[in-house]
Amino acid sequence: EDHPDVALSLNNLAYLYHDQGRYEEAEPLYKQALVLRQRLFRNEHPDVANSLDSLAGLYYDQGRYSDAELLYGQALVVRRHLLGDEHPAMATSLNNLAGVYHELGRYRKAESLLKQALVLRRRLLGDEHPDVANSLNNLAEFYRNRGRYSEAEPLLEQALNLRRRLLGDEHPSVANTLNSLASLYYAQGRYSEVESLLKQALSLTRHLLGDEHPDVANTLNSLASLYYAQGCYSKAEPIYEEAIALTKCLLGKQHPNVATSLSNLAGLLAATNRPTEALAHLLQSTKIYDRIISQVFATSSENDRLAYLQKIRGNFDIFLSLLLKHLSHSTEAVQAALDLVLKRKALTAAALAAQNQAIYSGRYPHLSDQFQQLRSLSDQIVHLTFSPPKPNELTTYQKRLAQLEAQYNALQKRLASQLPEIQLQEQPVDRCAVALELSEGVTLVEFVSFRVRDFNAVLACGESQWQPSRYLAFILPAGQPDNVQMIDLGETEHIDRLIQAFRKSVSLGDNYAPDQMGMRKKKTAPASNRKTPKYQPPPEAIELYQAIFNPIRPYLGAVKQLLLAADGNLSLVPFKILPTDETGERLLMDEYNISYLSAGRDILRSKIQTSRLASQALIIADPDFDLKEVEITEDIQQSSPKNPQQLTLEEDFLSTLGNKEEGFSRVIGTRLLGESV
Repeated sequence: EDHPDVALSLNNLAYLYHDQGRYEEAEPLYKQALVLRQRLFRNEHPDVANSLDSLAGLYYDQGRYSDAELLYGQALVVRRHLLGDEHPAMATSLNNLAGVYHELGRYRKAESLLKQALVLRRRLLGDEHPDVANSLNNLAEFYRNRGRYSEAEPLLEQALNLRRRLLGDEHPSVANTLNSLASLYYAQGRYSEVESLLKQALSLTRHLLGDEHPDVANTLNSLASLYYAQGCYSKAEPIYEEAIALTKCLLGKQHPNVATSLSNLAGLLAATNRPTEALAHLLQSTKIYDRIISQVFATSSENDRLAYLQKIRGNFDIFLSLLLKHLSHSTEAVQAALDLVLKRKALTAAALAAQNQAIYSGRYPHLSDQFQQLRSLSDQIVHLTFSPPKPNELTTYQKRLAQLEAQYNALQKRLASQLPEIQLQEQPVDRCAVALELSEGVTLVEFVSFRVRDFNAVLACGESQWQPSRYLAFILPAGQPDNVQMIDLGETEHIDRLIQAFRKSVSLGDNYAPDQMGMRKKKTAPASNRKTPKYQPPPEAIELYQAIFNPIRPYLGAVKQLLLAADGNLSLVPFKILPTDETGERLLMDEYNISYLSAGRDILRSKIQTSRLASQALIIADPDFDLKEVEITEDIQQSSPKNPQQLTLEEDFLSTLGNKEEGFSRVIGTRLLGESV
C-alpha cells in the first residue's frame, strides 16, 4: 500500500469525484493521497505539492477559504524549494493563491499574483497554451469584479478565442469563459446580450458535465439574476430555487454560494411583497456568513478581516433595507436586525481590541516574544509611514514598508489562531447576551448606517438598486432583550452635513473671542490657570439634537444612564454637549449619564478576566494644536517628492484633523467633557 502509484490512484479518483461535484467522497481520498506522499517523500517531491494543491482546490470550491489558503501556501513553498521560481507549476500556485485572496477581498494581493502568473506562463509556455487562457480569464474576472470593465473585456475575448482554438467549442473551459463574458455584460447593463451567452454556457455545461454539477448551479443563479434585473420575477424565482437546491446538494448547506443565492432570492421575495419569506432566507444566509467570518477572523490579519467584511457588506445592507421598507413593525424582524448589527458592526475593531487585550492580559506568557515582535513591527511601520523618504530613496522606502507590513500581517495571522479572544464562534453575541450584561437602569442606543436597497428597481430600465444611505437607532434596555425599538433617523447625507456644521461651530475660530472660549493668548498664563468658559451652543447644535436624539427620546422612558454606540460620522459627535432645548441652557449631560462604545457587543468584553492591574486613568482633552505646523510641513515639502500615488504626511495625517491651511482649531467641548470625567 505504501507505493507512489497507490497515492496517484487515490488522487486521481478524488479528482474525478471533485470534478463531478462529489466533494464529500473526494476529501478523504485527497487526504489519504497527501498523507501517503508525505510519508514516502516528506516534502521533497513535486507530488506532495500537487496533493496540497488538490486538497486546497477542494476546500476552495467548498468555500473553506482559510483552509485553502494554508495549503496553497504550503504548495508554493514546496514548489519554490524544488523547482525554483521559473517553472509552470509556480504560476499555478500564484494563480491559486490569487483566487483565494480575491474571495477574501484582498484585492491588491490578488491582482499582483494574477499578473505574475500570466507573465510567467507566457514566458515559459508561449501565448498559445491553455494555461495562458486560464490566466487571461482569471485576470479578466478580477477586473470585472472590481468594476474595471474596459480592462476585463479584451482579456475575456482573448481567453475565449484561445480556448476555442486550442480546446474546441465543446469544452468546460469554453463554457466557463462564456459565463464570465455574460457576467461582464450584465455588469455593464448589456442585458440583451447576456441571456444568449448564459443559455449557451448552461447547455454546454449540462452536455459535458451533467445536470448535477456546481457549474450548472452557478449558471442558473446568473440566469435568475438576469431575469430579476429585467423585472421578470416569475421566470427568476423557480431558477433561483433550483440553483439553491442544487448547490446545497452538491456543496453543502453552508457554502458561500448558497448564501449568495439565498440573498438574491430574498430580494426577489421582497420585490413581490413577501417580506416574511424574504426574512427567513436572509436569516439563513447570515448564519452561513457568520460561520465564514469566524473562520476568516481566526486565521487572518486585521487588513484581511476588514477586506472580507467589506466584500459581504451587501448582505448586511439588504437585511436592514428589508427591515426598513417592509418589516419595521415586526418585533421578530427588529430583534433579528439588532442581533445582526451587534454581530457585524465594528467587528474588525473588536477583533483588534480583543487581540490587544490578550497581549496585555498576562495570560499568554508563552507568546510574549511574539507579542513584543508585533509591537516592534507596528512601531516601525508607524515611524516609517510618517517619515517620508527623499526622492532618491523612494524605491527602497516602499520596499521596506511592504516588507514590514507583510511580516506584521503574517504574525497577526499566527497569533489569531492561538488567541481564544479572537475565536468569535466561541463568543455568542446577540441582544440577549448584551441586555443581560447591561447594568440595571442602563439603556443601549445602537446607531447604524447602511445603504438602502430598492428591491423593485428594474436594472434593465436604468433604475438604480441603491438609494441614499440612512441612519437607524436601536434601543435596548437592560435585562429586556425582547423590548427592542427601532427608529429611522433619516438620510446620512443630511445628518452628516449637520454634524459637519456643528463640529465647525464648536471649534474655536474667528467668530469666537479667545477669552469667551477659554483660549489663551500667547505669553499669557499657562493652561492650568485658565478658567472654564460657559458653553454657548450654536444653532447647529440644536438642529443636530432634533435630528439624532429627539426622535429616540420618547423610547428612553425614565432611564438616566445611556450607552451610545455610534456609527459613521455620528462617531464624531460629542453627544454630551448637545442642547436639549432651543434655549441651550441644558445639555444632554445635565439629564443623562452618557458613556460610549464602538458597538454594543463591547459590553461583553468585561466577561474576559485579566490578571493585569489597571493603571491610573489619564484624561486628555482640549489639546493645543499650535505645534509649529508650518515648519513641519515645510520640512516635508523639501524632503518628499510630489508623487500623486503617495500621500505625504501633510496630506494624510494633518488633513484628517482639519483644514491644513487654516491650522487646527481647539474644541471647547472636549475640555468640558474631560473635566466632567
